[in-house]
Amino acid sequence: QISKNGLVREAYRKSGFETGPLGFPTSNEIFIRGGTYQNFQNGAILWSQATGAQVSLSGPIRTAYQSQGFETGILGFPTSGEVAIPGGKYQNFQNGAILWSQATGAQISKNGPIREAYRKSGFETGPLGFPTSNETVVGSDLVQQFQGGQIKMTSSGGTSVSYR
Repeated sequence: QISKNGLVREAYRKSGFETGPLGFPTSNEIFIRGGTYQNFQNGAILWSQATGAQVSLSGPIRTAYQSQGFETGILGFPTSGEVAIPGGKYQNFQNGAILWSQATGAQISKNGPIREAYRKSGFETGPLGFPTSNETVVGSDLVQQFQGGQIKMTSSGGTSVSYR
């Protein structure tokens, strides 16, 4: 496969080319609405003008990203690579993040009132810890579960945090 000069190749170079975590390319660059991507043995590099070129490694975060439709889904393009944090890792996207820990697996944290309440509580380092579910509809409310409690958004848009 061809790894042509440009921002995707520069991200590939920074990741260590074929000796890095991505391995060898398995496709050429593919143009999509809003950007491009190139597949590799162990993930992909996605590029958009708004986000630049970002590595998406194979694993639980990429699997969760795939379940949402990759860049055409609710999260949009990645805005960072995976970031290691105490107890797990995360990757940021245009419209949220995916957080992973061994205990919780990969969970989606979409931008909006629930994520804002999560941010105010300190994200994963706060009392809520890592998310244990994606947002789910419960009656007329939207709820996301966390290791240390839950955040609920009512149909009127208000949020409440309850701790275990």
